[in-house]
Amino acid sequence: MEAVGISCWWFASRDRDLEKTFDPTSHVAEIKRAPKSVENLSNLTIEADENFIAIPGDDENSEYNKFFPLFHSLYIGFDIFLPVRVQQKYNPLDFRLDAVENFCVKIICKRPMPVAHIHYTVAGGEADVNDFSPSTAAMIVRQYLEEKLRDNTKVDFQSLGPSPFHGDIFLDQSPQGGAIEAPKDLTKPGSGYRTLYFPTVAIKPNAQLAELVAKNHGTRRAFYTVIRRRNYAQRLARAVTDGSLELLRPPERTGRWATFQHWRGYRARVDEVFTALLNEKMNRVSQGQLALEIEEDETILRSGPLYHLLERTRDAAQMPDEDIRELLVMLEERRRGYFENVATLFSGLVGGVLGAALGAALTFGLADHSESKALKKDRDRRARWCTRGCRSPRLYVRTSARPARTPASLPMFRSRQ
Repeated sequence: MEAVGISCWWFASRDRDLEKTFDPTSHVAEIKRAPKSVENLSNLTIEADENFIAIPGDDENSEYNKFFPLFHSLYIGFDIFLPVRVQQKYNPLDFRLDAVENFCVKIICKRPMPVAHIHYTVAGGEADVNDFSPSTAAMIVRQYLEEKLRDNTKVDFQSLGPSPFHGDIFLDQSPQGGAIEAPKDLTKPGSGYRTLYFPTVAIKPNAQLAELVAKNHGTRRAFYTVIRRRNYAQRLARAVTDGSLELLRPPERTGRWATFQHWRGYRARVDEVFTALLNEKMNRVSQGQLALEIEEDETILRSGPLYHLLERTRDAAQMPDEDIRELLVMLEERRRGYFENVATLFSGLVGGVLGAALGAALTFGLADHSESKALKKDRDRRARWCTRGCRSPRLYVRTSARPARTPASLPMFRSRQ
C-alpha cells in the first residue's frame, strides 16, 4: 500500500529584477543545481514541455510567499533519504512517525498552482490506514528542504499552506482486480485530518500515483488556487480593518498643534483605507470569476471526496464594505469640519489684524493729510501777504527792539486830537 501526503511546493526566483527579462530555461537550470546542496537527495528528474511558459506572480506577494515564477507545465521528481533520528529534529510537536526513511517526491507544476506528492510504501491494507501519517512525512520533508535550500542565492523554495494537505491518502490495489472501485472515507470521529482510501487498478507505486493524479489532480490544483486567493483576500480585509481602527485611534499627544498635525495627515490615511477597500472588492470579483472557472473545469471530479474539501475552502464571510465606507465618509466629513472651523477662526483673526492695520493706516494717513493741508494753507497765506508789497514776512514779527505802536500814536488818531 502506498501512503501519500499532499502539499503545494515550488521553486521561486530570488532575483525580483528578472521579471521583465526572465529566462525560464535558465531558471530550470538553477533548479537542477540547487539539490547539490541538499544531502541525501538523489534521482533528480526535471521534465518540461517544449512550450512551457513561466507565469509571473501577481502583486499579492506576502512576506511568506513569492509566486514568481509559476510554470505552466513542469515536472520535478526526486528521492530523499531521511533517517528516523533526522526526522525527529523536524518533529518538535512529537507527531507520530512512520517507520520509513525513504521518500519519493513528485512536484507537478500545472497552472494555476503546483501540487507536490510525497509518497512511500507501507505494509498493510485498508484496515491499517489509521496507523500511518503521510501528512506528517510531508511536513518533515518540507522543513528539511527549507533548511537546506535557505542559503541558495538563486532558488527560493516556497510552500503554500496547508502544506501538508489536511488529509492522509492511501493507494492500494483493488481486491476486485481491474474493476473500478469508489474511494472510501475512513476518517475516525474526532480526527483532525481526513483519511482517504483509493483502490487502484495499478499495482506499482508510481503507476498508482499516476492513477490518482489523473483522476484528482484538477481538484487539488483548484484547492490551492482557492487557498491562495483566500489568503490574499484575508490580507486585504486585514488591511481594511486595521486601517479603519487606526483612523479611530485618538492622537497620542494633546494640544492644539498636536491636534492640527493629527488631522493634517488624515486625508492620506483615509485615502489609503479607501484604496484597500477598493482592492478588496476587486479581489471579491476575481474570486467569483475563479468560482465560475472551477464550476466549468472538466478536470475536477465532483463526485470524489477531495471535492468536499474544496467546497469547504470557500469563505462565506463577507467584508462589511458598506459600513466601512460610511465610516470613512463620516471621518472625512469630520476632518473637513475641523479644517472649516480652523479656517473660520483663522479668517477671523486675519480679518481682525488686517482691520486694525487698515484702521491705523487710515488714521496716520488722515493725520498726515491734515498736517500737509495746514502747512499748505500757511504757505498760501504768506504768499498772499507778499503779493501786497510786503518786503518780508519778518515785518509782521514783533521784536523786543521795536515796541508795539498803540492806537493813540497812529497818525489818524493824532489829527483828531
